[in-house]
Amino acid sequence: MEYSYGDPSYVDHVMRYVGITFRGGTNPNFNNMEAWITKNPYAKTGLYGQCTWFAWGRFYELYGYDPGFTGNGWDCVDELLKAHPNKFERSSTPKVGAVFSGIGKNHVGIVLKVDGNNITIQDGNYDGITNTFEDAKKDWQTNTYTLDYYRSRMGGIVFANPK
Repeated sequence: MEYSYGDPSYVDHVMRYVGITFRGGTNPNFNNMEAWITKNPYAKTGLYGQCTWFAWGRFYELYGYDPGFTGNGWDCVDELLKAHPNKFERSSTPKVGAVFSGIGKNHVGIVLKVDGNNITIQDGNYDGITNTFEDAKKDWQTNTYTLDYYRSRMGGIVFANPK
């Protein structure tokens, strides 16, 4: 007779109460080929360095699954919400781990920190062009802005916040 101890699904049962867990560290790991090359739909079409390529790769690193977006920067929040309605919700104010889309500017990125009216984000495509993979690995930044300033800069922002 074979004996087992405890709940074999213990981790899954506990994690349903924990919420979203970031994985992948503070900065991108460009050695993670799934995030940046093999699974990234923007890489498959050669769009290295674009904000969409960067946001897809960072999301995959941080959450461990495909965000479900393949469109332009201003479409990414809507596509993420459609792909994962049970995990994300639309908001005008950010939470840590949110994906944001600029409303008036075709741009997308990830919110790493929220501190009062300040947000720290990571995004890509500061040189405004599609790069080689080697150049794209250098074309991203982490910046902190006031939310009011960044809303103005983007012509408005919408967030897909983790639930």
